[in-house]
Amino acid sequence: MRILLYEPGQTGHRPVYLRYFEEAFREAGCSVVVVRESYAPSARGLAALAATQNASTIFVCTIGAPFKWFVTLAIGARLRGISVAGVYYLFNNLQEGWKSRLWTLYLRTGLCQTLFVPDFRLVQQRTKYPTDCVKYIPDPWDARSLVPVDRHAAAKSCGIDIPEACVFLLFGDISERKGLLSLLAALAQWDYGLRPFVRLLIAGPIKDAVGKQIQGMLDTVPSLRKILVLESRWIEESEHARFFSAATYLCALYPEDYKVSISTVIRSCAVQRPVVVGRHGVTGEIVSTVGCGLVCESSSVESIRATLERAYDGYACGQGREYTKMAKAGARYAAMNELSEFKSVIAKWVEDIR
Repeated sequence: MRILLYEPGQTGHRPVYLRYFEEAFREAGCSVVVVRESYAPSARGLAALAATQNASTIFVCTIGAPFKWFVTLAIGARLRGISVAGVYYLFNNLQEGWKSRLWTLYLRTGLCQTLFVPDFRLVQQRTKYPTDCVKYIPDPWDARSLVPVDRHAAAKSCGIDIPEACVFLLFGDISERKGLLSLLAALAQWDYGLRPFVRLLIAGPIKDAVGKQIQGMLDTVPSLRKILVLESRWIEESEHARFFSAATYLCALYPEDYKVSISTVIRSCAVQRPVVVGRHGVTGEIVSTVGCGLVCESSSVESIRATLERAYDGYACGQGREYTKMAKAGARYAAMNELSEFKSVIAKWVEDIR
């Protein structure tokens, strides 16, 4: 079985996912052709390339293309006798609104052989997905590269100046969808006496527009400068464990109108760091169901502030009962998404379609 493995982008976790998929398919006995171009010359061009490579399946690693692009690819592949499958990590489009209805209609046509989504609600049969072609897949992390390190040593290496600080981490590509401004506004409302014991660690490349917004917030509330620790660069996979270990909590406060991603949530759980997330979407449901953190209304600065204060109160230098309970629950959830679980799903799928 020959797979054309296509990754349309190289930002965020995409290069890592591409490597995981390539490993999984090769270990399942497939021949793999990897294409990394940005959306290829065209959808039709990608289908034609698959035909010249004698691929039986085009597998799109992280679908983020316009809906029309993906439909055009599926039609072009079908005309050449090639099947199309893929993974949708930003799965809000499949859950609500007119895009959900459009995707559901498309999936029922059979043009897409299989669409994997890392939405654990599929396992519990509590979604509206057309489950004959939509299947659950873990959002993978590799235990070999994400080994927790000592909290205090990690925090010091990340520029945290006091060992007893409660560290809130914002990780990844820092764009508008990360909810940074609401987080800063919430911290600005904190009791001034608590601020010396709190740090906000921002790790990842910061978009220019967001950088200007941060500067504007710091100009308005200069005291925030004392709690802000910036590491504005691409964080290599080998460094992930250090940043997550330095944190007390991960913050993933996606606004309600933005697509959410659970990859950072799972990695935080893997090193037993609870998370603070918005109530909406799959991240909110994971936290509410699994018990690996706290939820708030991400559109409300007051709700975020109150939740952060609860997180701080429950921390107590990592010894608080609630904190420990959330950390252990997160570790159990992360274990269900480890790379070996991901590879077993791919291996079974390959066996089924051969």
